[in-house]
Amino acid sequence: MNAADAMGDDMASDGEARPKTLMVKTANINDSIEIRFADEGLGIPEKDLAQIFDPFFTTKEPGKGTGLGLSVCYRIIEELGGAIRAESTLGKGTTIIIDIPLHQ
Repeated sequence: MNAADAMGDDMASDGEARPKTLMVKTANINDSIEIRFADEGLGIPEKDLAQIFDPFFTTKEPGKGTGLGLSVCYRIIEELGGAIRAESTLGKGTTIIIDIPLHQ
């Protein structure tokens, strides 16, 4: 949901809607599964990036989000012995990377 909201309905300079892509990649790396979700949205400002997994943190306008989605994901992934992190470039998009061990 966050990726869809971030990608929005950008218009090209000619007024035409510009299609955006959400890419999902998986890989088996060192006895872990890595899942990457990469969007072509606006990106996350550096000052916000460190807080995106905090409960109730949101940059969405009131009524559009609770700020719980990523914090719940973070907790579940940690309980599985995994890790979640984000990489973002303003104007280019954000990638959420999840690593979950295959064996515990």
